[in-house]
Amino acid sequence: MNIGFMGRSRLLYEVISEVVSISGHTPAFIWTSKAEAFYECDERMFEELAKAYGCQFHLGPRVGPLTDEINFDSVDVILSANFVNIIPDSFLNSVKHGVLNVHAGDLPRYQGNACPNWAILNRESEIALTVHQMSEQLDSGPIYAQSRLQLHDDTYITDVYKWLEAATPGLFIQALDMIKIGIYPTPMREGRPLRTFPRKPEDARLDWSSGIESAYCMIRASSHPFDGAFCFLNGDLEQKVTVFRAEPVELDVDICAIDGQIIEVRGQSIVISIGNRGLLLTEYTLNRASQRESLDKISSSMRNRLV
Repeated sequence: MNIGFMGRSRLLYEVISEVVSISGHTPAFIWTSKAEAFYECDERMFEELAKAYGCQFHLGPRVGPLTDEINFDSVDVILSANFVNIIPDSFLNSVKHGVLNVHAGDLPRYQGNACPNWAILNRESEIALTVHQMSEQLDSGPIYAQSRLQLHDDTYITDVYKWLEAATPGLFIQALDMIKIGIYPTPMREGRPLRTFPRKPEDARLDWSSGIESAYCMIRASSHPFDGAFCFLNGDLEQKVTVFRAEPVELDVDICAIDGQIIEVRGQSIVISIGNRGLLLTEYTLNRASQRESLDKISSSMRNRLV
């Protein structure tokens, strides 16, 4: 089949590579727009990929200019991932088998942005990856295929993104195989959706008073490839501590301490008090310094605390 590709991120890049190189489909075009900083894949990489495949390349967030460049009569289906805008029905209906979108959420429940991050924050037991045929409404349309990842107490957003990149190409290929043999997608079940909205780096500020479980969820939901959860040494806004990994730990003694207070050093890790329990910070930085340098400053006094 002649397949168009639209969207952004390393995930889409891997989809194109596998669908074309492994499954033997023909790329009709690659359409992308400005990348987010954490995507690890920018517009230039997509342009180079289009040149390698000898297909058309388009850069921009709007449908209009693309329709002037591409002959959609020769396009069988379009695969989409992380596209920046909602696509109008006039465009969706112009493609023989429509536009298939991959959504990192359990549709129809999780609709919107940052679904994996919100799923960790909401302490869900699993996250779903969904390939569906797009309609003009947000994250709607019949479903071709789904895959699920169990979320555990120590699952990081880093782990989820690795799974998404590994699972998405195969899920798209499954949908394309269904189209080839005439299997139709399943209508999306009825249910009250949970609309999730974009998160910004400043949303990941740690609030130790929310409890150790909430703080641990915030760290896991904000880790790589994102900017990390953060707080400030002794409340000094010029002394930003960014935390990427942590784990609750057992203490050998009962304690009386302030939430966020430094109570122990273990190697290059720091134990802080939250609700008189211990949270071990295992990957962190103070103002982007090395962990060794950060440790020396943060643990210079038992009076120090992260606020």
